[in-house]
Amino acid sequence: MRPTLSSTSLCHLELRVKNLEICTKFYKDLLGMSLARPLTAEATHLTNGKDDLALVKIEHLNNINSPLGHLGFYLDNPLEVDKWHIFLKDNNVEVSELKQIEAHKMRTFFCTDPEGNKIQFLHKANIIID
Repeated sequence: MRPTLSSTSLCHLELRVKNLEICTKFYKDLLGMSLARPLTAEATHLTNGKDDLALVKIEHLNNINSPLGHLGFYLDNPLEVDKWHIFLKDNNVEVSELKQIEAHKMRTFFCTDPEGNKIQFLHKANIIID
């Protein structure tokens, strides 16, 4: 039986960019997003208060390194992550191993859609989705 995506939010997106500084300025200054985590030389995480946008610096964009890094579904609890992992695996979707990342208080795994777009399912403690 397919788990439900109700009470789940598609609110996490990673974009790969050539110029991290210019893109960060665009999303902050023009779209009004703010820093969710400190800017590093390789990445920045921005938010509008609900949605999370990760900008990751990459030298060359091509068919292998598309601008879309991955999209993420926040789930209500860690057990939902496990249910989705089992369901997708049972339906012949290639999935990564389940990971519990204690430093981020996160339970997560990845899969890909039929076109090869990377999808993350995760539960992270202390994230409130309205």
